[in-house]
Amino acid sequence: MTSFTKEDFNQLLEEEGILHKASNMVDCPLLQFLAKNMSDDWKPLARYLNIDEPKITEIEHDNKHLSEQAFKALYTWREQDGRDATVGKLLEVVYFDLNNRLLISQAAGFLKRGEDKENSRSFSNQNTPVKLPPKVTAAQSTNNSPRSKCSTS
Repeated sequence: MTSFTKEDFNQLLEEEGILHKASNMVDCPLLQFLAKNMSDDWKPLARYLNIDEPKITEIEHDNKHLSEQAFKALYTWREQDGRDATVGKLLEVVYFDLNNRLLISQAAGFLKRGEDKENSRSFSNQNTPVKLPPKVTAAQSTNNSPRSKCSTS
């Protein structure tokens, strides 16, 4: 079995063009993408992300589909780790613990596509006034489930 180093990991992120994103907090679209593409590995990943066994059992019991179970586990980790739930930390676990370089390449492609969309949107909106959505008060927002914060559809 090949032993990988932190330098190998950083070089892979550099080759994939996403090293600059490693310190970003993970967002829901990335969690959804990973959940759909690594469903079978969600339990080992959850364990590597320090989600305890009772929570893993609860996630499995409460969610019928593998991709939803995977998403819920990733979402739980993000909520549990807060600001420490970064792209780099998540991909590092995928790389070192799951030994899944393909998933990292797929995630890199996803992240780059999102970056391309963001860049084209900001370029096309340079002279367009921004219309902000109305504020939502706590009384209006009663649903605090992951689905309300992050759609899984």
